[in-house]
Amino acid sequence: EVGTDTVYKTVQANYTDHILYRSDPKPVMVGNWSAENTDFAIDLAVESITVWWEGIEEYDADCKWYFVFAIKNETDTQSEQYSADCLNDGSELSGETFTIDGIVTLQPGDTFEVEIWYEGYEDINFYFNSEELDTGLGVSFSIDE
Repeated sequence: EVGTDTVYKTVQANYTDHILYRSDPKPVMVGNWSAENTDFAIDLAVESITVWWEGIEEYDADCKWYFVFAIKNETDTQSEQYSADCLNDGSELSGETFTIDGIVTLQPGDTFEVEIWYEGYEDINFYFNSEELDTGLGVSFSIDE
C-alpha cells in the first residue's frame, strides 16, 4: 500500500576498502517485491522501473543497478536480469527511470517477483512506498480472450 509519508531503507555498499580508495564493488540486494497471479493467464508488459535514491557519504557513487524479474510456480523459476549505470552521482535525492520493455506471460498460480540490487562505492538511502517519490514499475497488462 502506497502511503503519504516517504519511507527509505539504508543500503550498505559492499566493496573493498583501501586506505586511499575503494575497489571491487559487489551487488547488494535492496529489496524484492512479489505478486501472485490469480485465475487467468495475463501478458504483463514491464515498460520501465523507477528508483529514488541518494548517497549518504561524500563519495562518488559510480554505481550500477540490477533488476531481476522472475516468474515462479510450483515446479519452475524463470528469470531475466537487466542492468543499468546510475544516472546521477548520488549527491542529491533524485529519481531515475530505466526502460525495460519486457513482456512476461503469467499463468494461474504464478508469482511475479522483482528484485532490485545496487552495486557501488557509497552507502545509499533507497526511497519507496510514497505518493511523492514514485519508485516502482511502469506496467500494462492484457488478457487473452
